[in-house]
Amino acid sequence: MNLDLLHQETATLLRQDLGDVGHSEYDAAWVARVPRTDQRNMPEFPRVLEEILRRQSDDGGWEKDARYVSTRIQTTLASCLALLQFPLEPHYLERARHGAHFTQKMWERLPQDPEPALGFELVVASLIEEACRMGLPLSHLRQDSRDIQARKLARVTPDLIYSPRLSIGFSLEFMLDDLDVEKALHLRVANGSLGDSIAATAHHARLSGDPTSYAFLRRIVNTYGPARIPYAEGNLWGTIWTLYNLDLAGLLSTHKDLAAPHIAQIEQHIHDEGISWSSHVAYGDGDDTAIGFHVLDNWGSEVNWDLLRQYERDEGFITFRAESHPSTSTNANVLTAISKHPYDGSRETSEKIIRILLSWRNADGFWTDKWHASPFYPTSRAMLAIIRAERANLPDLVPTIEWLLRNQRDDGSWGFFESGTAEETAYAVQALTHVFRAGYDIHDSVFLAAERYLIRANQHGYDDHPKLWIAKSLYGPISVIRSAVISALALIQGIGSSASA
Repeated sequence: MNLDLLHQETATLLRQDLGDVGHSEYDAAWVARVPRTDQRNMPEFPRVLEEILRRQSDDGGWEKDARYVSTRIQTTLASCLALLQFPLEPHYLERARHGAHFTQKMWERLPQDPEPALGFELVVASLIEEACRMGLPLSHLRQDSRDIQARKLARVTPDLIYSPRLSIGFSLEFMLDDLDVEKALHLRVANGSLGDSIAATAHHARLSGDPTSYAFLRRIVNTYGPARIPYAEGNLWGTIWTLYNLDLAGLLSTHKDLAAPHIAQIEQHIHDEGISWSSHVAYGDGDDTAIGFHVLDNWGSEVNWDLLRQYERDEGFITFRAESHPSTSTNANVLTAISKHPYDGSRETSEKIIRILLSWRNADGFWTDKWHASPFYPTSRAMLAIIRAERANLPDLVPTIEWLLRNQRDDGSWGFFESGTAEETAYAVQALTHVFRAGYDIHDSVFLAAERYLIRANQHGYDDHPKLWIAKSLYGPISVIRSAVISALALIQGIGSSASA
């Protein structure tokens, strides 16, 4: 694939919705539980409920292709509750019991997840409690799940649960019947949702009958369809990450007319906490602020770096307030942002982040992360950040480089789970091309094999791409994945491997 074709792909991508995150089975399950306002024993969205039924797998669980145990448990429990909410057919109960049996088996495998899915700590205890009330045999999991939830809630005082300045409202469905439907309205944002969370808004509608919540959900189902319910609507972060991937390969500068509206969108949503993951919520986060500022600074926009510094702690940069521990990728992204665009004190901060990142790397040479199921994403982010830091020491990355080279598959791909994926391959290529440019000798065959794989994958599209990004369940941000693949192919072209084929 030559650069002309990659520029055409870039132009096509920039004309599209960059916030598309695909279908969330977990959020769809909450939508399926919303009753009709005039007949509460019937579903408001029967086609969504039908989709829930269709997606149960033979093992009894949902999210069959998800790589995370916590995601499968969480979505399975939410889907079982959807079936029990409206037992329209006798077999619904049997299907729910099958899901409960699946949950019991999977519970012992929870330690397999490097990090639990976002919100799992809050919602799983509530889901199990409600499942027990509805007669599912899961009472032996109550104490474990309550302990998980209690550790999370210990970091948040009760008066902050309904605060629009904290991310906890995104998982407000964990309150179950204890939800204060009036206080919950503090989280209402411009599109009519609560905190731009489909699940939280569906739960609020179910308890309150609130017309605005119902209107929002009806618009979502009508717009996206029952098989395409997103977890949120205003995904500003997808725009930021797509632009970052394209900029990393030098593709953005030649499409300024198409990129300009997306840049303007980011600029319009800067506030006193920096940049948020969603264009609708009031709280910012360190991750989107870092990469958003990096993209804007490269573009030539004015950036107030002091807004980023508010996320700094002794243990590194946080993503959200009240999170349990810092994220690898957030700290790597902060390092990326400040290394080439320094502010007062950024040199010391950069050195601190490098020390922290290297201390978090595991014995095999790679990193894991709370925002992505595959280590190839945080590993690539950390490598790129350290390489591009002015005082980076390439020998520090040799164990990681060797791990990447050792794990390329015979078909040229990379993948941490059962098979290689275009997304994980793209991240490995992004890192290795920069390692190559920094002077590390990598044979052309590595890039040629990766290029052949990515070209084939690019031709097949991205709608069925494995879900690897972590929210309340795993999801696949289509534009972000596609931009990463385009970026990787362009970077290979840039080092001249195709010319030697």
